[in-house]
Amino acid sequence: MMKTVYSRQRPTGVRQQRAKSTVPVSPLSPSTKTLYAIVTNKLKFKMKNIDSVIIQFYKFINEDMNNESFEKWIYDNKELEGIFQKDLYLDIISFNYKSHDSRTFIKSIVKKQFNWNEFEKWRTIELLEKILSCEIEFVLSTRKLRQLYKEQENEIKIPYISIELGIGYESCLDKFPVETEYHLWNKETLKKQLDYVENYREDFMKIVQNELNNIKH
Repeated sequence: MMKTVYSRQRPTGVRQQRAKSTVPVSPLSPSTKTLYAIVTNKLKFKMKNIDSVIIQFYKFINEDMNNESFEKWIYDNKELEGIFQKDLYLDIISFNYKSHDSRTFIKSIVKKQFNWNEFEKWRTIELLEKILSCEIEFVLSTRKLRQLYKEQENEIKIPYISIELGIGYESCLDKFPVETEYHLWNKETLKKQLDYVENYREDFMKIVQNELNNIKH
């Protein structure tokens, strides 16, 4: 008998309409427009660099980058000095990245300097996209989603994924083997197990796609 997969209705946000400004705006002179364009382009370039820096920090916390690679990236990127305050920058470049506390340390940096919610959103999108592209096999996907859900409950209170996706599917499939455990089963029993798991796959992938679309938009 198949278990019931739990669902949760998510509240919809209410957008406030901005009042239109009635203050007349004077047209910019050609010289002012040129200066404005230069400043805007510089800001865009700086933000692009900052965004690329943030992603590297995200990847390290998410265990998509090992300690050695991250340490080399830290030392090779002088632009970090212009992004972080002097004391914080010195802490970053002087830290011992061979330590087991490296990710805890970088996590504290991200929480102090950047928006932690944005990291949680980023890693949720990363995981859902990997699941959709079948980079992570089905049963293991449900376990990773449960881990994500529980961690986000602790960190940001309201996870980016639904309880159905985060808890429901894993609760149905927690007794079934992941790919690395297949060799522990005899072929006939394993086939029955995998056939049962397949009953959930289509609906699971549809929900993953829908929730990914909602997070992105």
